[in-house]
Amino acid sequence: MSDIEDEIENDLPNLKGMTPKIMKLLGDEGMTTIRQLAMASVDEISKIQGISDNKARQVIYAAREQLGMCEFVQVDQIQENYEWFTTGSENVDDLMDGGITTGRITELFGGFKSGKTNTCNTLCVTVQLPKEEGGLNGDVIYIDTEGTFSKAKVARIARRFGIDPTKALSRIHLAKVYSADHQVQMIEQCERIVAKYPVKLIIVDSLMALLRNEYVGIGCLAPRQAKLNKIIHLLSRIAEAKNIAVVLTNQVVTKFLGQIAVEDAVGGNIVAHGCHFRYRLKAKGASFNETLERFITVVDSVDLAPGTASFVITEAGIADDSKIVYKIKTPSSYEAKPGNGSVELLPDSKAKPKATKRSAVLDLDPNGDVDVDDAVADAKPRVTAAPASQGKPPAPKPLDDDEIPDVPKEQVRATMNCPSCGKSFTSKKTLANHARTCKAKEDTAEAVA
Repeated sequence: MSDIEDEIENDLPNLKGMTPKIMKLLGDEGMTTIRQLAMASVDEISKIQGISDNKARQVIYAAREQLGMCEFVQVDQIQENYEWFTTGSENVDDLMDGGITTGRITELFGGFKSGKTNTCNTLCVTVQLPKEEGGLNGDVIYIDTEGTFSKAKVARIARRFGIDPTKALSRIHLAKVYSADHQVQMIEQCERIVAKYPVKLIIVDSLMALLRNEYVGIGCLAPRQAKLNKIIHLLSRIAEAKNIAVVLTNQVVTKFLGQIAVEDAVGGNIVAHGCHFRYRLKAKGASFNETLERFITVVDSVDLAPGTASFVITEAGIADDSKIVYKIKTPSSYEAKPGNGSVELLPDSKAKPKATKRSAVLDLDPNGDVDVDDAVADAKPRVTAAPASQGKPPAPKPLDDDEIPDVPKEQVRATMNCPSCGKSFTSKKTLANHARTCKAKEDTAEAVA
């Protein structure tokens, strides 16, 4: 967004028909910009005590006219300002063409132990990273409906990415909700938090848990879907008005198609139509504890081709490998187990997770990497960069962002390889981020020097 457009959006006091009283009433509800007002309905604004229907209609129409929302615009003149941030896994980022995107709603659904909450905990930290490290340097709003948020887990994830755990936790604004009405109320409160803090991510974990509990039976289906539609609409408006990423986790229901049982997301067409990106998470194997490897599949998206990627659930969030290297070695006080007051140093521990005894451990090596062409394909042999002493020429210089070809992802998932380590990617954004920090590139440069 340009400085001129930003100035227009924040010029609420000079809006036609605006008065100091109306502006204060709107500010109390978290509406501080012209775009927020333009995207609101007359009924919504008129419910604010002190604002009549006529006055609400007058200021809303004026806001829409000032932003040009009452005119048809040629598509080539539209400037999109979406941003992306990493999920903590290059495989998942590659599938999503750069990671989680702002301004849209992303749904993650799957059975229990499929990795939904672990993914959300990881996103709470990665969105706080600087932009040059794949983040957005933003705060997080976390609406917890199942009581599964873990401070200890987030603290470990923060150490993994080199962020002070106390600082990381201070930028997460958590609300535990206990009923469907409470959930709607806290989503409405999001606009006030967004106006006060630099929020870049809103997480609702999970979307349907409380609604399924309170609205039971076919007779309650209509009111349940009406409330669900309101929740989706509120989140969509906040996402677009403030260019914020919204991530929803969702439970599944088993449907029987003849003699075949399949799992599908709860919420029906309201959720299906309301979310811009839908991903299914699934555990590997017949037993949910057989391995820590998980699969994520594109179910529906705006412009992504079908595909599947694999990731691993670790003690410090989701990653491509079960071996985690912490940038901050010393555990924080948040990781102490209640009762003993001690903290176990996890990074240097050689004990492997119990659940990984049947899965192969793919250790990242400074001289090579694992080439993953497809999430469901077997791991290929490790490719090790040859040392400079063998007389082979050094690896070619990584491509600049402008030199990496664009890939029509809505048509086919064409692959591009990292010039340094040879790892395959289908996303230009993910390849560019990987090339800047590729370990093989750093090792080659040291060998040449």
